[in-house]
Amino acid sequence: MTPAPPARPPRAAGGRTPARRKNRIAALGAAIACALCAPAALADAGAGPTLAELDAVLVTADHFDRDGRKLPTATTVLAAPEPGQVQVALEALRGRPGTFFQQTTPGQGNVLVRGLKGSEVLHLVDGFRLNAAFFRNAPNQYMGLVDPLNLEQVEVLRGPMSTVHGSDAMGGVVQLVTPSPQFHDDGARATGLASAYYNSADAGLHVRAAADVGGERWALRAGTSRQDIGLRRAGGGDTLPDTAYTSHGNDLRAAWRAGEAGTLELLWQDFTQPSTPRFDALNPGFGQAQPESDEFAFAPQSRRFGLLRYRGDAPAWLADEMVLQAGRQTLVDGQRSRNRGSDLREFQRNTSRLDGASLQLRRQASDTLELRYGLEAYRDRIEAQASRLDLGTGLQSPVRGRFVDGSGMDTSGAYVVADWEASEAWRFNAGLRHSRFRTRIPATASAPAAEVSASDLSGQAGLSRALDAAGEWRLVANVGRAFRAPNVFDLGALGPRPGNRFNLPNPDLGPETAVSADLGLKLSRPGLDAEAFVFATRYRDKISSVLTGGTTPQGQAIVQSRNVTELELHGVETAVDWRIDEQWRLQASASWTRGEEQAAGDTYPADRIPPVYGRLELGWRPEGFVAWRAWTDFAGRQDRLSPRDATDPRINPDGTAGWATLNLGMDWQALPGLELRLEVRNLLDRRYREHGSGLDAPGRGIGVGFTWTGP
Repeated sequence: MTPAPPARPPRAAGGRTPARRKNRIAALGAAIACALCAPAALADAGAGPTLAELDAVLVTADHFDRDGRKLPTATTVLAAPEPGQVQVALEALRGRPGTFFQQTTPGQGNVLVRGLKGSEVLHLVDGFRLNAAFFRNAPNQYMGLVDPLNLEQVEVLRGPMSTVHGSDAMGGVVQLVTPSPQFHDDGARATGLASAYYNSADAGLHVRAAADVGGERWALRAGTSRQDIGLRRAGGGDTLPDTAYTSHGNDLRAAWRAGEAGTLELLWQDFTQPSTPRFDALNPGFGQAQPESDEFAFAPQSRRFGLLRYRGDAPAWLADEMVLQAGRQTLVDGQRSRNRGSDLREFQRNTSRLDGASLQLRRQASDTLELRYGLEAYRDRIEAQASRLDLGTGLQSPVRGRFVDGSGMDTSGAYVVADWEASEAWRFNAGLRHSRFRTRIPATASAPAAEVSASDLSGQAGLSRALDAAGEWRLVANVGRAFRAPNVFDLGALGPRPGNRFNLPNPDLGPETAVSADLGLKLSRPGLDAEAFVFATRYRDKISSVLTGGTTPQGQAIVQSRNVTELELHGVETAVDWRIDEQWRLQASASWTRGEEQAAGDTYPADRIPPVYGRLELGWRPEGFVAWRAWTDFAGRQDRLSPRDATDPRINPDGTAGWATLNLGMDWQALPGLELRLEVRNLLDRRYREHGSGLDAPGRGIGVGFTWTGP
């Protein structure tokens, strides 16, 4: 394997001393050992451990529960990862069909869906947009601000989804679903949850506590989480500096049954990373002798989210069922940085306040025809503050930050989708959406105001054909058009970018559009679910970061977002979930994507295209209360690099080497309500880097943990 770039010696600040690490291991190990010594006879009332994949595949990404097996689209539905299995929620999608995980620095992470990333993929949390106006169309840190310890389900709809979801749903939609409180018809009842997990590869401790109280008409759930992550040890034993961070979150969710008509829910989420170092800026990459920065930390990064939702019956003249919701999301992006050799420390604090409301309706027009239609509107306003401190003189002064204070983006849309079951064999669906958007940058002393305003008409059509009498085999096909409106980052970002680059704003942008088609084969029978899809997508007027040929006085290459690129993507996605018998389960997936960009008459490989990758997992649950599993994540070599990738210090210019890891795990229902876990990840201690990531993956790590639910 190609050697990783040299790492600086570990820093004392932000790390974990060997004694502290040993004490943590000993303490948690002693607790688990005590539980393991409990008599096995006490566990006869408990249920056996479950495997990671959901048996039920209800998809909620279009606001209404639908069976993912029957949808004509390419769909992935996963149960929530166990505490500690991931540091970032989207890590749960590593190795799954059509989704490739990349990580620039610990505490952050991004998934590519069918070769697209960042703002090119729509991210939802409980049905509300996570994508803010300052999202980049590149890997960014904001997906790390959803509590990975407070999840119920992770959903992916692959392919263009603008008909229902509007802007950004180019590659698809990723939905993170958090748990709802539980009603109890037999009287008030209270339950609790406590979990902890420790991983030796980064001295990471993950802790979660929650309580659930409910009766016939009301229910309440509250929880708190914390992650304390130490310095990462890569394969081979090297400790990576600037990889330690902490995070903490709190959440509250209340629900009321409004008679027989429906349910009213109120939820609140608060998640913070107080100070997270940016590894790739603080450590030299490929082709670099020195790091770009002497200081660079995201301090703080936070997300607060409140939502009020009604779900239930609609007025008879309007629909059969409705979902009405309104919410606010506040994202805080704080940064503290100092360029290498500079005495000027810069502070930035950019805040997105995203308000949104939507009305989603469903009507069963006939025995064979279902209509879904709705309205939505979002308003995003950015508060921007920036200052510079001269360490030599102690003077601090305001400066222009990455964004202009008062910038904003407004979007709205209306859509209708029809699902028609023409016969037992044939099903059709089609939909249209009209969207409007407006993005505005106020004038400054050095630049005039800039504004982009336009509308878009998106649509899609799909069919499903049963190939056998039982309807187990189905051939599905889809074609759709999607769009992405230029946001505040595209229109007016100003400031440094990774790879020793500097971004200049561009007020002359238009929306980018895509037309995509896929063809798939689905199999769903008792004990076996499988799918295989091929897809092709063509993007026009794609917004890309372009090297202008200029440089700053500090030697940074100047880049700018422009509608200059056409992009063609095509690929293959496969997955199988075979429940062999009551004890054995086999899951496998593999994906391949290829992309070509065209600009100024030249054709070259597209950015950040993942290599061939996938996962193979075997689970065994014998009679009793112990479940075993072994799995491997793998990726092939990727040396088809775009010009930007070839000069990105996070990516080896010779290409990213292929890799595979071997991982083992055990779950033991030791007592009623008490499950213990033991894992060994990257057993062979391979040193590797996921393509496009900014640092090497963890080396061999032993993980121990427990989850208690009761009473």
